[in-house]
Amino acid sequence: MSGPGLSKSEVTHILGIDPGVTTGVAFLDVKSGDVLEVRAIRDGHMELVAIIDQIMVAFPNTYVVIEDFVGCGRRSASIIYTLKLVGWLQTYCKWRGYNGGMQQPQRRRSWLPDAKVMIKAKRLKNVAHTRDALAHCLAYRAAIL
Repeated sequence: MSGPGLSKSEVTHILGIDPGVTTGVAFLDVKSGDVLEVRAIRDGHMELVAIIDQIMVAFPNTYVVIEDFVGCGRRSASIIYTLKLVGWLQTYCKWRGYNGGMQQPQRRRSWLPDAKVMIKAKRLKNVAHTRDALAHCLAYRAAIL
């Protein structure tokens, strides 16, 4: 998944998405490291589309990072839903021409403590999905700085 192409130095913001039945969304300013938004969306494709489109119109040099969830073992209804959502998000962003890519779940792990502290400092609602989305943003930010 990639759009018209941004060099690493052109990325001004990162939109992190942790897909699932409850999808975590985080929006980060690359230069300052400020958390601009964290949100958990429960089973809401249209709300997710609205957030993605709103951010991408206002901040066109945003890079979208989606957790590349592959699941393992038995496929429960929530795992199937998540797998389909990942594919749908990839397709939607590509169709819209948004810059972005997939990121393995392991990449966020070392950034989870920082994400938790940042969310708490901003007095934002700290749920696992928003924390994971922000950790994905932080991991990608570290990779491009």
